[in-house]
Amino acid sequence: MKIHFLGGLGEIGANCTVYQTDNVSLIIDFGIKFPRVKTIGIDKIYTNSKILPQNKKILLITHIHEDHIGAFFEIYHQVDHIYLPKLAFEFLQEKAKKELILSKFTIYDHNSKISIAQEFDLYPFETFHSTPETYGIMIHFKQQLITHLSDFKSNRKTIFKHANSQFDFANQHFKKHLFLSDSTNMSSQKRYDHSEEEVAQGIKRIFDRNHRRYFITLFGSNIERIHNIQRIAFDLGMKCHFLGNSLNFYNKISHYMTKPPEHMDNREPSLYFVTGSQGEKFSQLWRMARDQGDVLLNSEDAVIFSSRSIPGNDQSFYHMLNLLSSKTNHIYLDGEEPIHCSGHAYKGDLEIAVKELRPTHVLPIHGENFHLSKACRFITDIFSLPVTKAYPHSLFDFDSLALFANPNPNTEPEIFIDQNGGHKIESEDIKNRTKLGNKGLVIISLEYKKIKLIGVPSASKITDQLNHELSHFSKSDTMVLTLIKRRLEEKIGYVPMIIHS
Repeated sequence: MKIHFLGGLGEIGANCTVYQTDNVSLIIDFGIKFPRVKTIGIDKIYTNSKILPQNKKILLITHIHEDHIGAFFEIYHQVDHIYLPKLAFEFLQEKAKKELILSKFTIYDHNSKISIAQEFDLYPFETFHSTPETYGIMIHFKQQLITHLSDFKSNRKTIFKHANSQFDFANQHFKKHLFLSDSTNMSSQKRYDHSEEEVAQGIKRIFDRNHRRYFITLFGSNIERIHNIQRIAFDLGMKCHFLGNSLNFYNKISHYMTKPPEHMDNREPSLYFVTGSQGEKFSQLWRMARDQGDVLLNSEDAVIFSSRSIPGNDQSFYHMLNLLSSKTNHIYLDGEEPIHCSGHAYKGDLEIAVKELRPTHVLPIHGENFHLSKACRFITDIFSLPVTKAYPHSLFDFDSLALFANPNPNTEPEIFIDQNGGHKIESEDIKNRTKLGNKGLVIISLEYKKIKLIGVPSASKITDQLNHELSHFSKSDTMVLTLIKRRLEEKIGYVPMIIHS
């Protein structure tokens, strides 16, 4: 068996890992990642399906977060069958623009056993995370075991939500047991984060301060936390209301779960769940910070951030925070009370996982390079286990436990989707956009056998020098542009984007 790391390794997002044998490829997750500063004008990024192995393809979704399921419809028609939890199926049904082909789907839970093409058996187990129905997968292959656990935490006792046969299965003796583990929080000094129960009690203590109204912002996929808060609100006689598309979406797809009771009277709500935890443009909280929308803040209201700013969102987050602070002094961030917790493992959680699973080899995934390095060092120091640090698009041979270079070096590994119109953008265009956005533009006019530069420092001086040099030889376009680029780099330290006519 070979393991391809096509996304989610050395980066945050676009999770996609492929377990390949001669006859079948098991694809675990197919998510998106969101752009950072260097990808100007891009809405989302996902793995290029052209680099998937050319054999029978089985897709397994572990949970509903966008970095694991967000690019599903880009691969839907290329896979032979799909296994997923019920909540993920509800997610896709609600997102689908056309009716899904139901025969392609099988819903699994923690009691399921999935046999794949007589090649290997899968044993899903539900774990703790920031959204319900998040699963790790045990892959039983030729009397050997692989545990794929990209997103998890413990309850400080176990990583398993259910004490079932999967736990006993993990404790059998395997000559080779490879553990692919979440590494997201391995750079932190914490051993554990708060539990969801502690977060609910922290929010209740803020409710006890008797502000006029409460506006709480968090990710809509954090369904368990929302339900916990709703139950507390009901006990306190508070009426709830949801503001924002994503919150209403997740509330709708979780319809089959046990719902908290609600006050159905005609009072105005005193608790609002609102979108905008990351300062997203046009979210409900973003609009309220600018006195827009149907509900306006006043000085007696309280805003609770049951979330933390994701790296890359800091600027928009703190700008919105400053605007909100001009409306009310009652803004609560995690720290004064425990009002948020991560869904990913800290070092104490990982230690519990290794003790329960008893792997013979560990390979950290789901993290940037720094996180992967920290996870490798922690496992080596605490358990003295063999550890492999893989890198994006590398290939891991399970038989030899050896790591190899990208087997598809000539194929673009990612697809970029433009934020205006949703069409695909080539990587070369991304480079040009970045150069234009960061370094500016030089327009060169080749006219009357002379050069004129516009939009560059010391343009007149550089122009005179270039015209003097070019007077000594024949001026082909290629020769002129080569000389211009060389002189610009010498004089201003870089080569800006050049348009010539």
